[in-house]
Amino acid sequence: MKSVLEQKGKENSTLTLSKEAAEKIKDLAKRQNKRDYSMKIQVIPGGCAGFQYAMYFEKDPSNEDIIVESRGIRLFLDKKNVDLIKGTRIHYIDNLYGASFKFENPNVKSTCHCGKSFG
Repeated sequence: MKSVLEQKGKENSTLTLSKEAAEKIKDLAKRQNKRDYSMKIQVIPGGCAGFQYAMYFEKDPSNEDIIVESRGIRLFLDKKNVDLIKGTRIHYIDNLYGASFKFENPNVKSTCHCGKSFG
Protein backbone atom coordinates (compact mmCIF):
# COMPACT_ATOMS: atom_id res chain seq x y z
CA MET A 1 0.00 0.00 0.00
CA LYS A 2 1.26 3.47 -0.83
CA SER A 3 1.91 5.94 1.96
CA VAL A 4 0.61 9.46 2.06
CA LEU A 5 3.28 11.77 3.44
CA GLU A 6 0.87 14.44 4.53
CA GLN A 7 -0.42 14.21 8.07
CA LYS A 8 -3.83 15.64 8.82
CA GLY A 9 -3.58 19.36 9.44
CA LYS A 10 0.06 19.54 8.30
CA GLU A 11 1.41 20.26 4.83
CA ASN A 12 3.98 17.73 3.67
CA SER A 13 7.56 18.92 3.38
CA THR A 14 8.40 16.86 0.30
CA LEU A 15 6.53 18.89 -2.32
CA THR A 16 3.99 21.68 -2.01
CA LEU A 17 1.80 23.61 -4.41
CA SER A 18 1.01 27.30 -4.34
CA LYS A 19 -2.68 28.22 -4.43
CA GLU A 20 -2.34 29.20 -8.11
CA ALA A 21 -0.63 25.92 -9.05
CA ALA A 22 -3.33 23.86 -7.32
CA GLU A 23 -6.08 25.85 -9.06
CA LYS A 24 -4.40 25.40 -12.45
CA ILE A 25 -4.00 21.64 -11.95
CA LYS A 26 -7.69 21.37 -11.00
CA ASP A 27 -8.63 23.43 -14.09
CA LEU A 28 -6.47 21.29 -16.39
CA ALA A 29 -7.93 18.07 -14.94
CA LYS A 30 -11.44 19.39 -15.56
CA ARG A 31 -10.65 20.49 -19.13
CA GLN A 32 -8.97 17.17 -19.95
CA ASN A 33 -11.75 15.17 -18.28
CA LYS A 34 -9.29 13.72 -15.74
CA ARG A 35 -10.98 14.72 -12.49
CA ASP A 36 -10.27 11.34 -10.87
CA TYR A 37 -6.58 11.46 -11.80
CA SER A 38 -3.56 12.61 -9.83
CA MET A 39 -0.59 14.67 -10.98
CA LYS A 40 2.63 12.75 -11.59
CA ILE A 41 5.76 14.84 -10.95
CA GLN A 42 9.05 13.47 -12.25
CA VAL A 43 12.65 14.56 -12.43
CA ILE A 44 14.06 13.17 -15.65
CA PRO A 45 17.48 13.36 -17.29
CA GLY A 46 17.60 16.07 -19.92
CA GLY A 47 18.15 19.69 -20.74
CA CYS A 48 21.50 21.41 -20.82
CA ALA A 49 21.92 21.41 -17.02
CA GLY A 50 21.27 17.69 -16.46
CA PHE A 51 17.67 17.30 -15.23
CA GLN A 52 14.24 18.62 -16.06
CA TYR A 53 10.75 18.30 -14.60
CA ALA A 54 7.84 16.42 -16.13
CA MET A 55 4.21 16.76 -15.07
CA TYR A 56 1.26 14.75 -16.35
CA PHE A 57 -1.94 13.13 -15.14
CA GLU A 58 -1.92 9.50 -13.99
CA LYS A 59 -4.87 7.40 -12.86
CA ASP A 60 -2.95 5.17 -10.43
CA PRO A 61 0.48 5.31 -8.80
CA SER A 62 3.18 2.84 -9.82
CA ASN A 63 4.93 0.59 -7.33
CA GLU A 64 7.85 3.04 -7.45
CA ASP A 65 5.74 6.06 -6.47
CA ILE A 66 5.08 7.72 -3.18
CA ILE A 67 1.95 9.80 -2.76
CA VAL A 68 1.91 13.26 -1.27
CA GLU A 69 -0.93 15.70 -1.03
CA SER A 70 -0.89 19.47 -1.24
CA ARG A 71 -3.93 21.76 -1.29
CA GLY A 72 -6.21 18.81 -1.98
CA ILE A 73 -4.18 17.60 -4.99
CA ARG A 74 -2.70 14.10 -4.93
CA LEU A 75 0.81 14.02 -6.33
CA PHE A 76 2.71 10.91 -7.37
CA LEU A 77 6.50 11.11 -7.05
CA ASP A 78 9.11 8.55 -8.07
CA LYS A 79 10.82 7.29 -4.91
CA LYS A 80 14.17 7.70 -6.67
CA ASN A 81 13.49 11.44 -7.20
CA VAL A 82 12.57 12.38 -3.64
CA ASP A 83 16.07 13.60 -2.73
CA LEU A 84 16.16 15.80 -5.85
CA ILE A 85 12.75 17.35 -5.20
CA LYS A 86 12.41 17.44 -1.39
CA GLY A 87 11.33 20.85 -0.16
CA THR A 88 10.21 22.04 -3.61
CA ARG A 89 7.30 24.42 -4.01
CA ILE A 90 5.51 24.55 -7.36
CA HIS A 91 4.04 27.88 -8.47
CA TYR A 92 1.93 28.76 -11.48
CA ILE A 93 2.89 32.02 -13.18
CA ASP A 94 0.74 33.71 -15.82
CA ASN A 95 2.05 37.07 -17.07
CA LEU A 96 2.99 38.95 -20.24
CA TYR A 97 5.93 36.60 -20.82
CA GLY A 98 3.75 33.49 -20.80
CA ALA A 99 2.22 30.98 -18.45
CA SER A 100 3.96 28.01 -16.85
CA PHE A 101 4.60 26.03 -13.72
CA LYS A 102 7.73 27.20 -11.89
CA PHE A 103 9.64 24.96 -9.49
CA GLU A 104 11.26 26.60 -6.46
CA ASN A 105 13.66 23.80 -5.56
CA PRO A 106 16.15 24.32 -2.69
CA ASN A 107 18.27 21.39 -3.96
CA VAL A 108 19.20 23.00 -7.27
CA LYS A 109 22.90 23.80 -7.58
CA SER A 110 22.77 25.21 -11.14
CA THR A 111 20.26 25.98 -13.89
CA CYS A 112 20.54 26.46 -17.61
CA HIS A 113 20.18 29.90 -19.12
CA CYS A 114 16.58 29.36 -20.23
CA GLY A 115 15.57 28.00 -16.80
CA LYS A 116 14.08 24.76 -18.17
CA SER A 117 16.63 22.41 -16.63
CA PHE A 118 18.72 22.13 -13.49
CA GLY A 119 21.67 20.33 -12.01
